[in-house]
Amino acid sequence: MYVADVADLASQCDVLVPMCALTKQTEHLINQDVISQLKPDAGLINMSRGKVVDTDALTEALKTKSIKYAILDTTYPEPLPSGHPLWNLDNCFVFPHYATNT
Repeated sequence: MYVADVADLASQCDVLVPMCALTKQTEHLINQDVISQLKPDAGLINMSRGKVVDTDALTEALKTKSIKYAILDTTYPEPLPSGHPLWNLDNCFVFPHYATNT
């Protein structure tokens, strides 16, 4: 299947897992436009670089339950500060760099 835009793909995903290097083209590849296309019961698993996902857009989507969950191997900023809102969300799971151990 060819999809010209990540937002078009997002609407079909049960789980969106970006797996790419961080470049100028991929910074915030998963942004508010993409996240808003995810189904309400969809999840996001980020095992690429933290800046591939727009942290503010993700935080808002999780707060409003626009998506069901996020599992983050990487974040931006990194390390995620102790007072960051993602730490307090029951639908966000942060496992910094554990993916390399599996």
